[in-house]
Amino acid sequence: MVPGPPQTESTYVLARQAIAAGDTAEGARRIRQLLDDAAEGRELFPLFIERARRFLVDRGVPAAAVSGEERRVLQLLGVTAEDALDMPRQWAAVQQLAARAQEACRAGDGPAASGLVEELRSAWMTVHDRFCDVTCALFSLAAGQLGESVVGAMWDDAIGDLYPSRDSYDTARRPWAESVTVLLADAAASLRGHLSGPGRTGEVSLREEEDRWVLRFDPCGSGGRTLRADANADGAARAGEPFGFGVTTGRHDWAWRTEGVCLYCVHCCQLQERAPIARLGYPVRVVEPPVWGTTQPRGYCTWSVYKDPQLVPAEAYRRVGAVKPGTDAVALIEAVDLVPAHQVVTERLRHAIHIGTYLPGDKLPPERTLAQQLGVSRMTVREAIRVLRAEGYVSSRRGSAGGITVLDQSGDEPRLRQVLQHRMAELDEDFEFRIAVEGAAARLAAQRRTKRDLARLREAYHELEQGRETARFRAADNVFHLAIADAARNKFMRQAIENVRAMTWVPLDQVISQVFTTAHEHHAQILQAIEDRDPDAAERAVVAHIRLAQSDLHRAAE
Repeated sequence: MVPGPPQTESTYVLARQAIAAGDTAEGARRIRQLLDDAAEGRELFPLFIERARRFLVDRGVPAAAVSGEERRVLQLLGVTAEDALDMPRQWAAVQQLAARAQEACRAGDGPAASGLVEELRSAWMTVHDRFCDVTCALFSLAAGQLGESVVGAMWDDAIGDLYPSRDSYDTARRPWAESVTVLLADAAASLRGHLSGPGRTGEVSLREEEDRWVLRFDPCGSGGRTLRADANADGAARAGEPFGFGVTTGRHDWAWRTEGVCLYCVHCCQLQERAPIARLGYPVRVVEPPVWGTTQPRGYCTWSVYKDPQLVPAEAYRRVGAVKPGTDAVALIEAVDLVPAHQVVTERLRHAIHIGTYLPGDKLPPERTLAQQLGVSRMTVREAIRVLRAEGYVSSRRGSAGGITVLDQSGDEPRLRQVLQHRMAELDEDFEFRIAVEGAAARLAAQRRTKRDLARLREAYHELEQGRETARFRAADNVFHLAIADAARNKFMRQAIENVRAMTWVPLDQVISQVFTTAHEHHAQILQAIEDRDPDAAERAVVAHIRLAQSDLHRAAE
């Protein structure tokens, strides 16, 4: 065992046990410890909020938008007090409850003391979660207004002055075994204060493995809590409606190259891994964060403290954009992700739906045919269809009149708007790419088009005129733009344009129906410019067309 194993039990539980046993001195000591456990959250949350506000305003986000987002969250929480985010005042109320609990404990009034301890836990949880929610909201606002890629730098701004504290774990300063003891004890105390664990009492678990110690928080009481409905008093996961807090939609070094990570959890990647690697050459704790909204969600968090920094695997470095010291140069080559076959099939079918190969109401080929076309087993196809069915893309029925039918997802506008809000930063990057590549493709198409290309473009344009039903319009729009890519005579452009158009697919009928007229005017301008062999006009028309689509998506997300 590690010398002096950390306290993993809930301090609230230990306090109530001592009170029930009549041990007033121990009960009073544990009540004081409750305040000590909460010190980290009490000190850091106001700092996070203050620095997040400054970061947003300094980068052009209107102060009114920042304060408006804070008010929105407080209203959702049912909080109207003007001092709701005044930590000294909120903390004073928590301290008063602790003093009353200690007084009742020393007076020998066990039932009153035990009840006040529970009131104390509930009061701190309310304050803690409120400040955590506002912090999450501000980082989500940054992702929405400035782009998701800014979140890592925003956390550097918020907690950068804490990075030098990692230097105390330098093996040149003290034996690593001593650091392990401190790292485990500090982590346990921190997560007790964040009220982690079942029932939000501050319980954590610790297990020893051959090469490391693993702390598990199920859930973590701060970032992980936002992804769990059962971890909030109101039963609402903060990543869902009505809060709509952001999670990563792309793969970033500052978020373990993982999608679905709560934007609050990012600070653990910076503080526990990236900053120590930069300063010491190794992470002090290796985190497996909770994940939301992926095919493999994870509701708990683990922190691993390795018994020797040299035992930290190279993968822990790679996923945060670093290379383990002493490894071969081959480590610079990114590891191969072995993707299960059904995930590949799922993505192929999803892609075909996105680009309009299959429209709502269409039937996919039978399982046997799909298996033959894709070169996989029927079991693999069946698993892919199960995933698509769970995502709402298809339905399946047995029998001669059954089959796999593509569903119309546009009816669930509130859910799709939520998805759009979470994906907006990623979509903005997609649109930037489309402007660059499709604009260049239009120039080449105007220079290289043939009579056959023009015939195909005119046919697609005619289909667009007829396709005022939204699904047909989406399909015809893809055909038109891919015909431009084909006319450019560049296979790399062609593949890139098809892929990025599939990624920007959003089935919002509200958006499509609003842009029929203007979008089709752009199509006419694009076609005319290509017909006239005018590359400048072709590029301008395509860029204007894509920017219109981008602005319409932003309006739909509001």
